Amino acid sequence: MKIEWTGRDGVGRFALSASPEGYDAVPPLDRLIVDRDMLIVNDEILALSGFLAFAPYIGSGVTLPKRVSPEVAAAMQQFASGSYLQITPVDFEPFAAPTGRGMLFVDNGMCNENALRNVWGLARNSTISVLDASKWGGYLISTDHLRVASNARVLADLGEVRDRMLPFLAVALLFVDSMKASTLVVPDDSFESDEEFRRAAQLLDAAKLSLLRESEAIAGLKNQA
Repeated sequence: MKIEWTGRDGVGRFALSASPEGYDAVPPLDRLIVDRDMLIVNDEILALSGFLAFAPYIGSGVTLPKRVSPEVAAAMQQFASGSYLQITPVDFEPFAAPTGRGMLFVDNGMCNENALRNVWGLARNSTISVLDASKWGGYLISTDHLRVASNARVLADLGEVRDRMLPFLAVALLFVDSMKASTLVVPDDSFESDEEFRRAAQLLDAAKLSLLRESEAIAGLKNQA
C-alpha cells in the first residue's frame, strides 16, 4: 500500500490517499479528507495517521507519506497481528516527543462542548469533533474545541466494526500538536473489545502518545482536582 498526503486543494481540504499494491485489499475509499490543514505535526505522527486510516487494508507492505522510527515500524507490524510488513521509509534518527501535555477527546459525533474539564494549573484539555463531510463542511475552532468535517465516518461505516474508530483517530492525530495534547481520549464504547483497544494503545505508545477511555480520563481529572 502506498500512502501519500496532499495539502490544501481547491476546496481547502487536506487528504491522505491510499494506492493498493500487491497483496493489499482495496479500501472502500481511497482518500481520507479533512477540511483543515494541520498547523504543526511531525513526520512520524503524519505517517502514523496515514497508517491508521488504511491499516485494515494493508497486505505485506506499506510506503508511508513520511518517515517513522524503528520503534513505530515495529509497533505497526505488531498492530497487524504480528504478520510481517515491509515498512518504508524508516529513519534511525530519534523523533521529538509531543510538546503538549493535555488530553484530546476524540468525538465521532456532534459534541456541543469540550468533553474534558480543565483544572487550573494543569495542562489544558480539549475536544476534536470529527463531523460527517456528507452533512458538514469546513471547520470551527474555539479555545478548547475543534469541529472539523471529514469523510472519516464514511470510511468507518464501510469497514469492519472492529476498525470503526481508526479513521477518527487518524484525523485526531493530525491535530495533537496544535491542540497541545499527548493523550487521546475515546468514548468507552469506541472499540469492539479490550484487545482492540490495547492494540491501538500500544501503537500510539510507540509514538510517545497515550490512549485512554473517557471514564479513565474523567477519573484521573477528579483525582487531580
